Amino acid sequence: MRRLVRVDLLLAADLWLSAMAAIGLHDIHKIGAERDRRSTGLTSNLDPKEWLALTCHPVLA
Repeated sequence: MRRLVRVDLLLAADLWLSAMAAIGLHDIHKIGAERDRRSTGLTSNLDPKEWLALTCHPVLA
């Protein structure tokens, strides 16, 4: 996880193709929070409204 925090540009494609466990959401949030002043791109084929149905945490969805 440390390498993901340090890279200059992090791209994560096709998030939420299936339900995500709480630990996965926690890891994504932690990586994002620690990437201060670094570029990050997240993509998904789902509408953001659909994310809530696939996550166990409404705040992180």
